[in-house]
Amino acid sequence: MQLRKVVNHGNTRWRVSSYVDGERKQRFFVSKELAIQWMQELRSDTRCENFWSSRSPLEQKDIIAAFDVAQQRKLPLLKTVLAAKIRPYPTPKPLAQIIPIYLSTLKFRSLREASFKQIHLMLNQLSTQYGTLDTNTITPTHIEHWFAERKWARSTIDGVLAKIGPFFTWCVREGYCVSNPCKAVKRPMGDNSPPSIFTLPRLNNSS
Repeated sequence: MQLRKVVNHGNTRWRVSSYVDGERKQRFFVSKELAIQWMQELRSDTRCENFWSSRSPLEQKDIIAAFDVAQQRKLPLLKTVLAAKIRPYPTPKPLAQIIPIYLSTLKFRSLREASFKQIHLMLNQLSTQYGTLDTNTITPTHIEHWFAERKWARSTIDGVLAKIGPFFTWCVREGYCVSNPCKAVKRPMGDNSPPSIFTLPRLNNSS
């Protein structure tokens, strides 16, 4: 809530700016005393006081973050919330269950056999590390730790991201993820080492 002395239509007025029920309100008063009185009446509204004090710290952070978004969009908070698209929460599925489904879809694409084997290898290694986790809970940090444990060079990491990134994009499209964690992965500084060569395991053609 802000109080400021302004000139409105050629007349000196005291302007109070505030948010009431998610809407930005402005009131003009002929005197500072009247403006302060209105501000006190507004603050005495028990709904506002009780609402904030009854919110958990996490809820308060969410409300503040939503308010910041509304400010950036130059819209009232309520209108920003109402304009948001409602997306269903992703269906919880372990990573180990989703990867085989994705790999089966690749068989209908015109991929080179070598490319398919590399994708298969990288996703299976990722599944070995995080297969029991809900696919939607895989974060950029998970992937960065996975890279760090293997001490992969930047050139290798770039190649792996190129193979697993499309998988997470597919997961977003199919409703298993909200976002693609690969897009936010922090890569190490470039290096001059030669590109790594993946050793491909034998695939059972009968499966």
